[in-house]
Amino acid sequence: MYKTNFYMIIRRLLFLLFIVAVHIPAEAQVKNINITVRKAEDLNSKDVAPWPNVIVYGFFNASKANAFVKKSQEAEANGSTYVPQSESEYDALGETDQDGYCLMQLPLTGYIVVKPEGATLVKRELRGMMDIKVTCLAAKQMGTVTKTAKRKRKNEPQIPNMCGNRMVVGPFYYYLSTDDTDDKSRIIVSPVVKAIPISEEVNLDENEEEGNGEIVGHLVPFVKDGEDFQRGNLRRMGFDETRDPLFKYREGTFMRSHVEDSLLIHFVLEPVDRNTRYRVDALQAYGMNSNTPYRQDSVCLSEGYVKDPMRFLDYSLIELPINRERYARRGRAEFSKDHEKLDLKFVVGEARLDPTDTLNFKQMNQLKDNMSRYMGADAGITSAVIHGSASPEGGQAINARLCRERAEYLRGELSRFPALQDARRTGEIKTTHKVATWTDVANLLEADSLKEEAASVRAVLSTTKDMGRQEAAIRKLPCWSIIEQQILPQLRIVDIEYQYYTNRVKTREEIWELYQTDPGYRAGQKQVPYEFYELLDMIKDPKEKETIARAAYTSVKDEDGLRQWPLAAYELARCYAQRGVADTNLLKPYIDVQLNLEYHKQKMDDFGNASWQGWYNDEAIVTSHIKMLANAGAFASAYRVAEMLLPDGKPEYRRLKMFLRCLNCEWNDPEVMDTVSNSSYWNKIVILAAQEDPGCWGTALYMLDDATQVDPADPRALYLKAQLRFNLDAPKRTTTGYMDDNFMFDEFFEPSDDDPTVNRLGDKRMDWGLPMVQCCLKDERNLKHMLNDGTFNKDYRKAFKKYWKKLKADPEQCRKILADLEKSAAPQQAVQPAASGDAGAPATTPSAGPASGTESPTDSAATASPPVVPTPVPVQQPAATPMEE
Repeated sequence: MYKTNFYMIIRRLLFLLFIVAVHIPAEAQVKNINITVRKAEDLNSKDVAPWPNVIVYGFFNASKANAFVKKSQEAEANGSTYVPQSESEYDALGETDQDGYCLMQLPLTGYIVVKPEGATLVKRELRGMMDIKVTCLAAKQMGTVTKTAKRKRKNEPQIPNMCGNRMVVGPFYYYLSTDDTDDKSRIIVSPVVKAIPISEEVNLDENEEEGNGEIVGHLVPFVKDGEDFQRGNLRRMGFDETRDPLFKYREGTFMRSHVEDSLLIHFVLEPVDRNTRYRVDALQAYGMNSNTPYRQDSVCLSEGYVKDPMRFLDYSLIELPINRERYARRGRAEFSKDHEKLDLKFVVGEARLDPTDTLNFKQMNQLKDNMSRYMGADAGITSAVIHGSASPEGGQAINARLCRERAEYLRGELSRFPALQDARRTGEIKTTHKVATWTDVANLLEADSLKEEAASVRAVLSTTKDMGRQEAAIRKLPCWSIIEQQILPQLRIVDIEYQYYTNRVKTREEIWELYQTDPGYRAGQKQVPYEFYELLDMIKDPKEKETIARAAYTSVKDEDGLRQWPLAAYELARCYAQRGVADTNLLKPYIDVQLNLEYHKQKMDDFGNASWQGWYNDEAIVTSHIKMLANAGAFASAYRVAEMLLPDGKPEYRRLKMFLRCLNCEWNDPEVMDTVSNSSYWNKIVILAAQEDPGCWGTALYMLDDATQVDPADPRALYLKAQLRFNLDAPKRTTTGYMDDNFMFDEFFEPSDDDPTVNRLGDKRMDWGLPMVQCCLKDERNLKHMLNDGTFNKDYRKAFKKYWKKLKADPEQCRKILADLEKSAAPQQAVQPAASGDAGAPATTPSAGPASGTESPTDSAATASPPVVPTPVPVQQPAATPMEE
């Protein structure tokens, strides 16, 4: 009984905590507030400077802020500076850095109090603003007050890496203050993924696109407990921790010292749509003990901007020729039917062909030629049925006799054909006849889009059922001449349907002749498997081959009867790859990662027994499947297939795996760096630029300036140069933002003798944003990439958009910038070709600067695909691992 009461109390307590959490008002949620403190000698002066090392206090409500201001003013009146006696007098505490900047976590309805030493105290209400600038009036410093205060570490949003259709956030440490690490508490950080579509039109508003987005998924939480909470929770779970739903997400316990603690955050979103920004917010819940009330706040883990270091990597993937004999289809005797419709014109009222119509004789000769294919010892026509038809004019009885006589007339004509001698001897040439009705006339009028004329005929038919009266009334209609000249001749036709047999298969020459002359055969509608097999070998044009390969894939089964024909799937996949289409399911039925390449024809059943069900893991199909996955941006799946199925013994396979690992966020692995960097001069630049090392950035920038290896006017080179110069030269935090001068050529800069990036006084160039201007003028598609590139910060994007608007309003200045760029690149136009970036096989040797504005295979695939809801994959190891296919 006591145990039951104990569990009831605990359940009620948890329910009350849930109700309290749900009813916390939205405006009380903590947000990251950017605060910049500036110093001014005169408040009316525009001459301000950042004020470092200034203490900033934060408050959740006005009453606590007013009480703090009152105590500070009273202390100032007494000639002293007020120092808080306990941390309960304020809710947040920060200190400005060298740029006068600090980040605080406050609700949007909160307050801040800024009190620099020797200056007037300033109180500001946030009023929903997340970016606050405070200017304080400096005064003569009378003394120094020493104070020691604890500060919360900043949990700034992370910039994830984009790897094809994967977004990797982390690993990074999410810092917890001492307030969050009570022994009796638990802290939960539960990420929420929001999708913000990227508009096809470039958004040049000065404000960042801060759309809330649509929630597309909740990721697994990150949990850490205090030791007392863990022991109490163990008792609550009946000493079975697995009954705790958050047990498997725990990351140990808080440190006993209760200094600043942390959670390791690392997760992967896969697959993601490259035309969508994914913002990851988190619900942070902490407390859960008797002394600290349960609280929950909203924090941002990732703003939705990404880094894509491998966007410009030069690579292609190996393709092996398939062993066609493995999937050969042999020709065999076929028993088929054929049908031909003859549009023979008969003399009106007679059962003989119109001698003045040359088309009659042409059709008869063509029919004779077609039937002659089925003569001889290996083929013949076994039966034929001739269908005669007559128009409704002239009376039912007369027309019935007439269409019967016309069918018999054609029977007599065809009986003389040598190809029909077998059918004639067996009496298998038969005739049928039919008289058309005036309803058929109305239907043909409608088919010719003569709806009003058809309606007038149907009106007559609704008044009488007698065909004679119907004809008399229809002859009086205004449209009778159209009916007589255009419609009735269509009803005076003869059809012949014949059945034939053949004891031989078509030769390659006959197959090719049919392909060239028969539209239905060319469309893949009349072939047998053997003929598909020969055509896939003969057709070279990719567009034509795709039609035949698709028809073969649709109609021909594999020898196991369960899958489609592997050869057709392989050829169709190659056609898709040539025009940039990625169908990752096309070759999947022929891949089995449980087998290896030595068991080509073996397939394991559910009980572990081997059964022979067709070829699996053909190297040609495996490499084509890997290429298809890579073209779709599924680099993790491509690497997994390569690692599981391709042996390391072949150098081209090892090289392929290194490139896939590089595309799979492992570009800082020494082995990967070595292989990919040595593939070409350009790829070495890309690898160096991807590292988080200023030394590597400087080397990459130096290599980009070598005009004998890289085209200086290539948009790809300009984009990389813009990234590197921003990383090396641009201040990351500013109080006034970036200037237009940062995007304009610095004509007064004179480089020093030993370092072209600085002048003789050691000052850097100010035009570090010029390469991006040149890049976007060369190819404006790069503007969209830049506005969503996490390499650049908010101030950069805002300043660039502002300058770009001014620049586009001045076409003459745009032309001058491009002319100056081409002029500077002109003396070194002969760029040496770089080594091949082919991942596996020595195919081509692309230059370091391909056609401007070309997108990577993942870009083209994301554009073609619909929006994707990401599947969360929690990762606990720092290195990204290949995901399941």
